Amino acid sequence: MKKILFFGGLLLSAMTFVSCNDDFADWTAPQSNPQEEAVTLPGLTATAAAAIDLNNVGSSVQAFTLSVPAETTVENVRIELTPEGGTGSTTLDATVDGSLDSAAVQAVVEEYYGKRVEPRAFTGRVLADIMVDGQAFLANAGTVNLTVTPKAPLYAAQYYIIGGMNGWDNAGTTLAFYKESDAVFSYTANWTAGNDELKFTTDTGLGTWDEAYGDGGNGTILSNETNPGNFKAPSNEYYTFTIDMENMTYTWTRLDNQNPTSYNSIGIVGDFTTWADGADVLMTEVTPHNWYASGVNITAGGVKFRVDGGWDVNWGGDTNIADQNYGTGVSGGGNLTVPDGTYSVYFNDITAQFVFVAE
Repeated sequence: MKKILFFGGLLLSAMTFVSCNDDFADWTAPQSNPQEEAVTLPGLTATAAAAIDLNNVGSSVQAFTLSVPAETTVENVRIELTPEGGTGSTTLDATVDGSLDSAAVQAVVEEYYGKRVEPRAFTGRVLADIMVDGQAFLANAGTVNLTVTPKAPLYAAQYYIIGGMNGWDNAGTTLAFYKESDAVFSYTANWTAGNDELKFTTDTGLGTWDEAYGDGGNGTILSNETNPGNFKAPSNEYYTFTIDMENMTYTWTRLDNQNPTSYNSIGIVGDFTTWADGADVLMTEVTPHNWYASGVNITAGGVKFRVDGGWDVNWGGDTNIADQNYGTGVSGGGNLTVPDGTYSVYFNDITAQFVFVAE
């Protein structure tokens, strides 16, 4: 205890000496003080908690535990987080028991590593204001190594193209992306002159630009609030435009076959039409090779896509739309299983991708 008091006396004397010898300072100039040097206090020690998975926590998460010596008051605990191999750091407030705000931790992970859902490494220097026998100090409780897995982002159920292909109608739903996974969507088309630029929006952002996205440059996607540019096809040819909403990136992939087979008509047929000839629900070709039908009333049963009301060219599969509303059709395959409902249906005759969106 005497050592702590002696240290405090030395610190006070040093501050007094500096003040008395600052004779040549401009009295009107603003004064600034360097950050107080953190001291180490025997018994004040931070220990890392278990690896953090932000997908399985509440509003707060424990990052470390803090051992505090007797007769010591601890306040204003914080942790300076530095990414592994990085140079910058971010300071977060912590509780005395070592808990951090989950949303703040998520923001730090995204700042340094992005949104990819995989474990990320940080070192954390734990600091606290302490009071011992009336003496106040900034104390360093040590460094902990943390592993943090960020929370998976919430993706839109569906994304829609806004661009030259639909007259830049931000409320239009005819140009839906084809879902490949929770975060990855694609659209294959002939991106002709005048129809080769676009942005896209979410199913909940239709009719506004609030949830739209554009080109952030270098293959990145940015929200429209940052005023990004338009995505633009590399040339006026057939490409697949793919968006990855987990990593906020996009790619253009040129098709090897630049002369895909064209069809006069594609219809939806199934148990709900009693498989009768001439009863197909005909789809509209909204862009070359992309077909769309809205208000399709389906009673539970099997469904297929077919060309010109015949069976020479047809697509099916084993997907149950109740479990997954998207997929890739199989040429001449079995029946898709579709539950009762009214749907907007999308189909691409090059990739055989389909989407059933409940209305």
